[in-house]
Amino acid sequence: MNNPASAYQNTSFEAAPPLKILRMLYAGALKFIDQASAMELPADNIEFNERLQRAEAIVSELRCSLESSHSPELAQQLDSLYVYAAGQICESMLERNTAPLANARKILSSLKEAWDQLEVEGDGAQVA
Repeated sequence: MNNPASAYQNTSFEAAPPLKILRMLYAGALKFIDQASAMELPADNIEFNERLQRAEAIVSELRCSLESSHSPELAQQLDSLYVYAAGQICESMLERNTAPLANARKILSSLKEAWDQLEVEGDGAQVA
């Protein structure tokens, strides 16, 4: 790691509390969805797919991080939302159409806002 900025970013991510990491993941997925949504198709097809693959990978990571032992019903609901959001991202990629991204963005944005509110209330110790 020769880049000091990259080293700092990795260290701040690794040392972050779980709620902050979760919020960073949502922010990253939303950023990639927004970047893909802003692209003109078909000229940016490779970059479009790359952005959506990154967003989908984050949603998959969020899905894998669910722990049903804390709250099985909440974990199941979140899993369903993640499956739907990932499906919309994949549909957008396959159809080369940005319309499905609005659905994925709406879900992820709403979830991020809920986690943001938990942090504001100071009740972010447990993550589903």
